[in-house]
Amino acid sequence: MSAKNKLLSSIGILFFFIVFTIVTTAYFSFKEASVKNYTDKLSNNAHLISSVVEQRMERYFDVLILSARFISIDLHENINEGVLRKTLSDLEKNPYILSAFFSSADGTTYQPDGRIAGFNAKEKRREWYTKAIHGEKYILTAPFRATTGKTVMSVAIPVKRQGRIVGVLGGNIALDTITDFIQSLTDNNQLFVSREDGYIVAAANHQYIGKNLYELRPSYSRYRDINGASHFYQHQGQTYFSVNAISDNLGWSVWAWDKRDNIYSASESNLMTDIYLATTLIVFSLIVTYFLVVRLMYRPIGGEPREIEAIVKRVAEGDLSVSSEDIRDETGIYAAILKMVNNLTLIIKKIYHAIDQLNHASGQMLNTTSTVKSSAESQMIQLEQTSAAMNEMTVTADEVARSALQASGAATEAAEHSSLGMEVVRDMNQSIQGLVSGIRTVVDVNTGLEKETQGIGTILEVIDSISEQTNLLALNAAIEAARAGEYGRGFSVVADEVRHLANRTRQSTNEIQEMISRLQQEAQRSVQLMQSNMLDAQMTAEKSEVASQALGEIQHAVSLIQAMNSQIATAAEEQTHVAAEMNTSIVETHELARKTFDDATSNSGRAGQLTEIASQLRRSVEIFKF
Repeated sequence: MSAKNKLLSSIGILFFFIVFTIVTTAYFSFKEASVKNYTDKLSNNAHLISSVVEQRMERYFDVLILSARFISIDLHENINEGVLRKTLSDLEKNPYILSAFFSSADGTTYQPDGRIAGFNAKEKRREWYTKAIHGEKYILTAPFRATTGKTVMSVAIPVKRQGRIVGVLGGNIALDTITDFIQSLTDNNQLFVSREDGYIVAAANHQYIGKNLYELRPSYSRYRDINGASHFYQHQGQTYFSVNAISDNLGWSVWAWDKRDNIYSASESNLMTDIYLATTLIVFSLIVTYFLVVRLMYRPIGGEPREIEAIVKRVAEGDLSVSSEDIRDETGIYAAILKMVNNLTLIIKKIYHAIDQLNHASGQMLNTTSTVKSSAESQMIQLEQTSAAMNEMTVTADEVARSALQASGAATEAAEHSSLGMEVVRDMNQSIQGLVSGIRTVVDVNTGLEKETQGIGTILEVIDSISEQTNLLALNAAIEAARAGEYGRGFSVVADEVRHLANRTRQSTNEIQEMISRLQQEAQRSVQLMQSNMLDAQMTAEKSEVASQALGEIQHAVSLIQAMNSQIATAAEEQTHVAAEMNTSIVETHELARKTFDDATSNSGRAGQLTEIASQLRRSVEIFKF
């Protein structure tokens, strides 16, 4: 079996398994949902019909309750028959009530035309009477055949006055009315409506009405008291499904049923559709897979994998006898392998040729290596001599550099001392200039002081003149007081005191005048001395300026010397550096020469190894057969 058929078979089985799994899962999922939906629909219909029927029956009871309010009867059962008959007559006007009746507590029964003679509900133990008297609120009797020949049921309620039952009001309704109403609620009419005792009130087949459901369908009896119960059962060789809905007040059961085939028909139909679709999908997938395998896989491979494997094994064993003539219509990998074999054959042939050239080149390399080795050895000897000469030159350059550096250091110290002297002279010059400025200020102050003392002398002259006039005035006052005699004695004393004060003032003024004169003389001497000192200080300042200029020239000369020494030291250092670099280069060249010598020695050995490798390579490719 070819690989193509194996691959298609495997993919087909895989597709079948996947599709089968999907279809099976979808079938069971759809089946579960479909069955649940169908059964829920039956259950909802049953409960809906049960609720509607119960509401319909409650309307009958509502009519009776409303009519009971109009009946005129007291606790002593005194009845207004006229009102009662009218009430019963109005009840019979309801199209669904065939006949209306009322029974008092003692069993006396009335119809619209009056009391029923010879009939007592209590004595007859009528169901509607017995249940009502015993307190049941709503009474719905079992169906029975009326005198008219129709099957009817009685609906009745107890009539109460002040909480006491005084009678029973009821009416007969035709069973056909209820049956027709129930059948109008559903389309397919696939249901049973039964009382608690199993009496069938409505059914799809009218022959079942009036019969006992639990005798016709024994399996229903197990679920008669379970609201919402559902079950499958067998009937006449077919399987049916039924669900029960029990009304709350009436206690009737609505049994909705349907065939199992109808319930499962949707899921089974869906299964068949899925099977047809899956079969089509598998066939289509296999066709597409075939074209994909051929186009995307088989054509790129180019042939059967077994044939390709056999060729690869032959090549792995060194058999290159497969030639391009074997390539026919092969494509893809198969053709590429055949082409690879042809190319590999050409490569092996080229390797043989390269081995011969390699042997020849290794021999030439061995001869060249011997020559290089000899040259490198001679070069090493010459480089060692050059290195010794460069070392001596480096030592000489180092000595010159050290001497230049020492001279540069001495010049630097001289420059520093001259700078220091120049700073001292500059500071002294600034101090002398400050001194001259201070002396000039003192001269100005003394000159001002002399002027102020002269002003004080003028003031003292004025004070002296005033004291003299005061003395004359005091003398005149004393004379006038003496003339006045006793009256002028006191004034004479005052005049004496004034004259005495004037004399003291004059004496003090004279003393101050003498002190001012001496002060003026000293101030003049101070001014003269300060002027002389100022001239000396100015001369000193001029000389210090000359000294400062001389020190500046010395400092400039020292700077030139220092610069020259620095240049000499720099040149010596550069010479030393260049010599060191040359020495380093010579050493490196020597090392390179040594390395060249070593490499030449090594290459000589490698040339021998290369010859041996060429021999080994020839032996290795000899396994291939052409």
